[in-house]
Amino acid sequence: YGFKDSAQDLNSIFGKIIIINKEDQQKFTIQGIGSRNAQGLVYLLKQNALIHTEHGPIGGDEINVTFLDDDKIENFGWPKSSYGKLNDGTKVPNNHEKFGFVEPLKYYTPAIGISELKHFNKDDETSNPLILLSSMGWADEEHEGDRSLQILELDKKLSNVLKIKQIPINQRVRDMMILENGNDKRKTILAILENSPSLGVITFD
Repeated sequence: YGFKDSAQDLNSIFGKIIIINKEDQQKFTIQGIGSRNAQGLVYLLKQNALIHTEHGPIGGDEINVTFLDDDKIENFGWPKSSYGKLNDGTKVPNNHEKFGFVEPLKYYTPAIGISELKHFNKDDETSNPLILLSSMGWADEEHEGDRSLQILELDKKLSNVLKIKQIPINQRVRDMMILENGNDKRKTILAILENSPSLGVITFD
């Protein structure tokens, strides 16, 4: 985020989503540009797509989708378009599509301190994708989804958020993982909670 003009420069890897060649890690391709401060990323096998989060400036946290089946380099707009404003108060045009950029799947203004992502129901290929999202935020803020986990139900084309369920944690959730429960259909989340600091264990029936 400190080199915002580089996000639109194809000669720079700053502000990019890149695919690295596992056999030759010096080789990579740029899959997306115009990202400000990427935080979480998850791969959805069935859609062959990446869902990724990023911190906006003041406001404008985003969830974006990068599809891998085509050769298109998707442009997410930063710093030319954002649903937040710059630290000096300067407003940025917020209509991405009008200026030729990809609209976020969802954005949060005010920001929630968006963080990690997990595919909550990756073993279920028949239902809509459920994405587990963590957020941070601060104790003196009560914005939409601060210091919570959220489960977002997406349509199968990853074009719309259909439902959101918020689970208040009242702690900044930096990172998390879904534990395997064997044949148990319940899901257990292990989350790093910053305020305590502690590990949180959350089980979903």
